[in-house]
Amino acid sequence: MVHCAVQIEMKDGKYRHRCGDFVFHYHKEDRNYKIVSTGKTKPLEEKPAPGWQKTWDAHQAAVRATAMKWAADLKKDMAYRNIPKPPVVAPPAKKW
Repeated sequence: MVHCAVQIEMKDGKYRHRCGDFVFHYHKEDRNYKIVSTGKTKPLEEKPAPGWQKTWDAHQAAVRATAMKWAADLKKDMAYRNIPKPPVVAPPAKKW
């Protein structure tokens, strides 16, 4: 399981987002075959993972892809919200 901090700032139709502090939480299978937390953590920014580097690289790639999807979804949602409204046109005046 990976936890992270996400910060989104919005102002006047503009936005800025930051994702950071990615932390991997170690889990293991207990005697009843349930997955439980071990209490150990490791920052995802660390490159080396002796003994399980391929798995570690896969976790990093999955988190990167998820963060990029979040960014794309946010961009799409902000573009949807910033659609300009059509101008209000007064009805033509009646001539008597």
